[in-house]
Amino acid sequence: MGERVALLDGTLRAGPEPGHGWRVEVVLPRKIRGQAEVNETREKV
Repeated sequence: MGERVALLDGTLRAGPEPGHGWRVEVVLPRKIRGQAEVNETREKV
């Protein structure tokens, strides 16, 4: 799992949570390396 997250320039944290069992947290960037930015603005008529 860690290798796949790293390929997407993300971060992975996994470990025990006191009183809550086990926690897995993955944070991925919205924009992937080399991906063109998409402009979602609309023109006003």
